[in-house]
Amino acid sequence: NLGHADTTILFHVSADRSNATAMSIPRDIVTSIPDCPTRQKDGTVTTIPGIPAGLTTPKFNESLGVGGRDPGCTMRAVTALTGLRVDHFMMVDFEAVKELSTAVGGVDVCLARPLVDPKSHLDLSAGPHRIEGEQALEFVRTRHALRNQSDLDRIKLQQRFLGAMIRKIKSSGTLTNPRKLFSLADTATKALTVDSAIG
Repeated sequence: NLGHADTTILFHVSADRSNATAMSIPRDIVTSIPDCPTRQKDGTVTTIPGIPAGLTTPKFNESLGVGGRDPGCTMRAVTALTGLRVDHFMMVDFEAVKELSTAVGGVDVCLARPLVDPKSHLDLSAGPHRIEGEQALEFVRTRHALRNQSDLDRIKLQQRFLGAMIRKIKSSGTLTNPRKLFSLADTATKALTVDSAIG
């Protein structure tokens, strides 16, 4: 059973691999959800009807999980929303956030003020922290600890977390150490769901 498309990042890598651009898509943005052909367990293809904007004001996060929609449906929703063709997807679930943050040895964050969220059980004081596992998941999921308690604030927090994780991977020598790189890649391949072309 899939969750919703709560955190979606459109990621573009330049053809010459010199740079990349990432853009977050707010989960609560009202948009149409296109019809979506999905492959069933028995091999047949069933088209899940879309939801036009304006009738029931569908939110973007309904492009996954609702009515049996799969990641291909989210890819179609991104294309409908942005006009950009999406070539591949990677899906990260809650367990993957915990496993990947632990695999890199924790992610360093520095907070200007405390983050306390009874709903996600997050309780971090102001100042520097190295977070991993369950605490990393609480961190990227929190909304109620943020000033405006909005998804847009959570997007900013998630972007900072991902940036810190990338910096940690680059600074730890993981990319130039075959043993470390294999260990991280092994964790990632077990934690991520990807489309067949990437697979």
